Formats: sequence, C-alpha cells, structure tokens
Amino acid sequence: MDVLHTILDWSKQRPLWQRDALRRLVITNNINNADIDTLTKICKFTHGLIPSQHAIPLAECHLQQKHAAEHQVNIVSVRHRHGVNRLAENQTLHFGAGLNVVYGGNAAGKSGYIRILKSACRARGTDTMLGNVLTPNNTLPNYSIQYTVGDGHPQKWESRSDNEPIAQVSVFDRHSEAVYITQKTNVAYRPLGLDLFDKLAQACKSLRIRLEDEKQSLTVSRLPSLDIPDGTKAANFILSLSSLTNPEQLKLLTTLSSDELDRLHLIEQQLLDSKSENPQDTQRVLHLQSERFQHLAKHLTEVNNFLSAKSIEHAFHARTLVSQRKSETDTLRIKTLPRGLLPGTGSETWRHMWEAARQFSDRHAYQDHLFPHTNRGAQCILCQININSDAATRLKHFEEFITSSVETAFQEAKSEFAYIRAKIEDPSVIDSVTKQSLEDLRVVDENLHDEVRSSLLAAQQYQLDVINALANGSDVIIRELGLAIIIQKVVNLSNHQSSRAEALQQTMTDVQKEALTAELNELTARRILRDHEQAVLSELDRLKRLAAYALCIGDTDTRGITAKNTAVTKEAVTQQLKISFQNELRELKFNTAKVELKEAGGQAGSFFHQLVLSRAPDVELPQVLSEGEARCLSIASFFAELSTATGFSAVLFDDPVSSFDHRWRNNVARRLVVEAKRRQVIVFTHDIVFLLLLRDLADQTNVEMREQFIRQLQIGS
Repeated sequence: MDVLHTILDWSKQRPLWQRDALRRLVITNNINNADIDTLTKICKFTHGLIPSQHAIPLAECHLQQKHAAEHQVNIVSVRHRHGVNRLAENQTLHFGAGLNVVYGGNAAGKSGYIRILKSACRARGTDTMLGNVLTPNNTLPNYSIQYTVGDGHPQKWESRSDNEPIAQVSVFDRHSEAVYITQKTNVAYRPLGLDLFDKLAQACKSLRIRLEDEKQSLTVSRLPSLDIPDGTKAANFILSLSSLTNPEQLKLLTTLSSDELDRLHLIEQQLLDSKSENPQDTQRVLHLQSERFQHLAKHLTEVNNFLSAKSIEHAFHARTLVSQRKSETDTLRIKTLPRGLLPGTGSETWRHMWEAARQFSDRHAYQDHLFPHTNRGAQCILCQININSDAATRLKHFEEFITSSVETAFQEAKSEFAYIRAKIEDPSVIDSVTKQSLEDLRVVDENLHDEVRSSLLAAQQYQLDVINALANGSDVIIRELGLAIIIQKVVNLSNHQSSRAEALQQTMTDVQKEALTAELNELTARRILRDHEQAVLSELDRLKRLAAYALCIGDTDTRGITAKNTAVTKEAVTQQLKISFQNELRELKFNTAKVELKEAGGQAGSFFHQLVLSRAPDVELPQVLSEGEARCLSIASFFAELSTATGFSAVLFDDPVSSFDHRWRNNVARRLVVEAKRRQVIVFTHDIVFLLLLRDLADQTNVEMREQFIRQLQIGS
C-alpha cells in the first residue's frame, strides 16, 4: 500500500488549511509556531474572517521530496562528564556495529547510561535524570552523545526533538515492559507517511486552542437595549437576529422616505389633536397655518426663480448688450454728426431734448409736416428763427442719427436691461407677510424655521450683491439658491397642517385610533432601528464572525483524521504487526498462554493496539503471567513494532533477562544475536551468564561483538 499517495487522495476532501499543513509535514516533517500562525489565517480566510491568504495544498510534486526510507542511525559513543547518578566522571562508552555488551554489577552505573540514552532516543515510559545526590557537591548533569546517520560523519546530539535523527534509535527497559503489557500502545515505527496523521491531529489541537481563544472575545453582545415597540417588524427583526440575517433586510427597515417621516409626524399630531378640548379652534389655527405656509412656499418659489442663475445670467448679458450697443452708437455719432458741435450732442440728455422738439413740432408748430420741418420759411423749433440751408442740413443729420437702426437697437437694449433689472431689484425677499409666516413656522417647527430664515437672509444678501454689481459694472459669482428642498418641506408642512385640520372635522373611532397607533408604532420602531443601524450591523457582524469561528473550529475536528488513520493503519500496519508479533513469540518459544495483538481503537489521529489473552480478553495479563513471561511478551512486542520501521537503526536493551530462568535467557540471547546481524544492538546487563551466552552465540553465528565493563565511579574495557 502506498501510504503517501493514499493520504494525497484523501487530503483533497480536507479543509484547505489541512492540505497546506500536510504539505509542510511532508517536506519538513514538522509544524512550528510560525506554521500554526499561517495555517490559522488560512483556516480563517476559508470562512471569510480575514482577507485572502495564500495556501499551497499537498500535491504530487511534494511527495517526491519525501525520502523513500529512513537512514540507519547508530550510536558511536556516550560521554559522561559529571552530574549523572554516581557515574565515573569524564568517561566514555564506545560502540561499534553488530552486538555491543556493557557489563556491570548492581549499582555499577548501567541505569545512569541508559537514562542518558533515553533522553535522546525513543523509549516507552519515562525516566528521571538524577544527579549524584549522595555527594555534597551535586552538580547539574553534563554529558554528550555521538551518532551517525547512514554513512555520514559522527554528529553530536544537542537536545531532544522529534526531528532529531537519533530519535529513530529505540530503547527497551523496565518501563517499556509495563507499557507494552498493561497499556494501549500506538505503533511508534510505521510505514513512511503514517505519522502524518498524528502530527496533523496535533496541529488541529493547536489551531483549536487559538481559534477558541479568539472566539471567546465575541461571545458577549454589545448591542444596546433598544426601546422598540413590541410586535413591530423592527422588533421581530431584532429578536430573530442570527448569522444568517441578510443586512439588506435591515436596510429596508431603516430606510425611511420623507413621506414616511412626514406620515409619522402627522399621526403623532393627529392622535394628540384627537384629545383636544376645543377641536374647532384647533382646526381654525391649523387651516390658517396651512394657508400661511402655502404662501411662504409660493414666495420661496418666486425668490428661487427671480434670483435663479438663469435670471442673473440674463441680467448680466443684457448689461453687456447695452454696453455693446452704446459703443456702436458712439461710433455712428462720430461718423454721422459734423465736427464742432456742442459737447454732449447725441447724448441721452440731448436725445430727450430732440424728442421733446419732435413732439412740439408734431402737435403744435408744424402738424402737417414731418419733423424736422426745414422747407422755405420754416423756423427753428427751439429759437424760432428762420432756418437757412446749413441749419436745415444739420437738422436732417440729427434726425438721421436718431432714427438709425444702431441707435434704435441701443435704445431697445437699454429698455430691456431696465426691465430685467426691475424684475431682480423690485421684489422684496423678506416682506411683512413673509415675516408673519416665519413666526408661525417658528411655533410649529423651529428647525425648519431656522432653515428657511437662513436661506431667505442668504437670498437677500445675494440680491443686494447682484443689484450693486449691475449698477457699478462689476461682476458677481452666479449660483443657484437651491431652495427646492426647503420649499418642498414647507409644502409638506402645509399639507400636514391641512390634513390635521381635515381629520378634526370627523370624530376618530377607537378602531381608527388603534389603526393609527399600530401604524405609528411601526414607523417609530423603524426610526429607532435607523438611529441604531450601525450598532445592529456591528451585532450582525459579531454573529457572523461567531458562526465563522464555529466553522473554523469544526475544521479542527480530528475524528476524520482518526478514522482515516484507523483505516490506513489497519490496511498498512495492523496485519503486519500481528504476523510479526506471532513470529516473535515463536522465535522466543513462548507457548505458555495464547496471546494476540488486537486493535484498541483510535483517538486524536492515532490508532492503538493492545496485548490480550485470546481466551480471556477482559483479564489483565499481569494477573495470569509470571514476571519472566510478561517480559518475554514485552520483548516480542518491541521487536514486532520494529518490523514496521522502514530502516534498521540501533536498539538498546537494559537488563532484558532480569528475573529470567535459563530457558527464557537462552531464547532472548539468541534473538538479540540474530537481530545484531542487521542492525546495531547494545545490551546493558549485570548477568554474567547472559554475557557469556551472548559471546558464545555471537561466535557461533559470526556476529561481531564488542564488550565493555563498568564499575561504580570508573570504567574499564
């Protein structure tokens, strides 16, 4: 079974962050705190808690980076400087390939060296590193281990780490026996890739802790208490708030049109009016206010029109046209009238004089002649002296000038400009009627009064600025007054007062009052909701984030990992483990009781196995087995577990035949020597018979054996 490709296919249905985590584990065999930070962000991004995060799922190309098998790890030496039990200071044990036996009597220091090695290697059960508590100068432990990986150079062990190659070396001691016999055990050596499940499950736990801590800050609602009338749509909306609530629903409720706001105000006033003691008087006042507000709206419209940008632009255009026409007239006068005339000839004053002369001639002096009458015997209208030929010619020139099209156009432009100016200058922006309407408005709606009054004062100043600019030939910034919105407010208020007055003409029934009250409650509730819209949106966001965190935490559930690990382990490991265990029992000639290895379920990404009596699975093994039998089963379990490893790293045994009789001792010795043919085997023992037995078996099978002897506080070989 190709475990890695099985995991790759399975991962495609896993959450995105787990697919990225598996990639990291395949490449580096580890997930550190920085990885957990990134993976947490990917998980949160998946459920919309944070912006986009880059993730790289496990793919075929990453599997090629995984080593196909583990390198063999051997122990080169163990050096004790000081501080561990009563071991000799500055002493070193050296180990070679094949079988290595370290012999020493009781209290010689074997357990001290085993504790040193267990601090770096894989071992079932734990042990405590002690200093030399029997001496007055109990120093901190100081030691080192050298080991090789494959054919590489020796390297120094620094500190315990799951990624440290020396962790592939296994130790069997008295603690291991108890674990294998009495506890459920997870297979420590498994086919390449099967350890990914355990590490992925551990990452799930790390993410869950972080996510739950972040989620905790969102558990308390910060939405203030809203005094919304019960039974309204707004109240029901608040009661039904959840992570699934659409914010658009809130927008629909909180968006109140001007008509709806006016309606709310009208209903409030109508319900108050219905309680009036003198409804007729109230009705008259309301009608009067409605009329005045209607007049005010009309006046505002007129002001908005005669001071509109179009009107003002028209006035300044007319002024410009007058200036142009005057220039043309002046040019014509110079060309038409002879030189040497009195100053001002052709001016406006002179023109008035000429027109007066025309009227006198037409009405009195020469009614039967066209003006100016210059025939023989005619007299000058002004001096009444006979007109000679020169005077006649001059008078004709004067008339030609006055009646020319240029002069006519000039006079028409002046007339038009005067008319336009009058339309801007004559109206009063704030007259007495307007002032009275403003006073009524102040009583009804002070805010609207202030708005209207400010607008009228601004319009009045604008009118004055325009008048002055037109008069002195300067310019003004032309703009729109923008009174349309204010006018509509005044019109609405007028209609509002009129509706109130009409409602007072009829007696309101209880049913009508209930209907108005219900309508008022709905509008009031929506207005309250509108005033707290941002707070409600924040609450919606909190609920959605809570739900998103719940989904994120759901993505850290290890049950799916455990289930897959169980399935893969059963297929890839369990059967091999069971066969290997039975083979080991045969190698050790264990036939006292029928014992088998059974699955013991899974948890948090791991799948466990346990030794049980075939005929009495509920009976604990230590209750029916001797100490020697129990140790023999533990050794069989230890070797069976090694069979699942992909490499052949060193193994260490601490007094493996303690309390054995000769039969068990022989069987275990033979098994260790056989194992030494394919891997480094290190045995610590105080049994001289066992040492001699190992030596004989090694000689018989041509297995290289290295012996060392230790005594208390010193070493020899």
